[in-house]
Amino acid sequence: MSGDRLVCTPEDPGTPIQVTYTGILEIEDAFDLSICIALITPLASIPQIWNVWMGETNGVSLITWSWLGISSLVWTIYGLNLRDPRLIIQKGSDMVARFAVVAGILWKGGHL
Repeated sequence: MSGDRLVCTPEDPGTPIQVTYTGILEIEDAFDLSICIALITPLASIPQIWNVWMGETNGVSLITWSWLGISSLVWTIYGLNLRDPRLIIQKGSDMVARFAVVAGILWKGGHL
């Protein structure tokens, strides 16, 4: 499908209207795009992970990163329950990245 419009075509008066969306992306393309975004998004945490594992933990909140990790864990469990690969991949990789920051804060920040 191509185009970017909403097409409504009534069969005959008195019957429900059939609505067809002809958007830019096919459903399969949108799914593939969401998987790519799910894999790329956690990469934003790499600089923070690097910094805390190099011992630069000043100003990095253990509580904030812990709650972000717990939130990602809950979302990952929810995604597993729904069997939704997008949620599983995105939130699972988020969880790993966030808990990597937490581990770095605890290990390198002298909290252990």
